[in-house]
Amino acid sequence: MSVITGKIVNGRIEVENAAELPEGATVEIFIAEDDGYDLTPEDEAELEDRVAAVHRGEFVTAEQLLTELRSRR
Repeated sequence: MSVITGKIVNGRIEVENAAELPEGATVEIFIAEDDGYDLTPEDEAELEDRVAAVHRGEFVTAEQLLTELRSRR
């Protein structure tokens, strides 16, 4: 996985270096709030690691988290 930044132009997503993506590639879109965000290389690596962990099933749902937090009371 890699992080690529783009913008919506005339209803389509335009990204820099789109030629680097293979035709038919599946993408996941994270919508940035306000003016967007700037990621350091370290932040990008952590984001990529965390998304990969989710794809491996290494996560808890919000319901599971809330149940766990409530049980600690």
